Amino acid sequence: MKSLTFLKDKENGSNIRYEKWRGFLKILENKMVVSDLFWLTICKFFMKNSFEYENIQVILEKRIAKNFINFFIRVDDKYEKDDFFKKYFDILS
Repeated sequence: MKSLTFLKDKENGSNIRYEKWRGFLKILENKMVVSDLFWLTICKFFMKNSFEYENIQVILEKRIAKNFINFFIRVDDKYEKDDFFKKYFDILS
């Protein structure tokens, strides 16, 4: 996970925060959010003139919202939660 390398402490080699954030990204709900975002992007940009995909988009948007909330709840470290979710979308990109 190249995007998390900024968390590694270069002076003393500590990777505690890096490993914790990497663990957050391995949570099932996060994987589901990323997967559904991928399919929502496909529907919106490549199937935009098709009526049948509008219903699928609504379903995906609801699933993304539900899984993101569950993911937010599962990140249990309240001190890390603020920093992690400030950088979450940068990490995903």
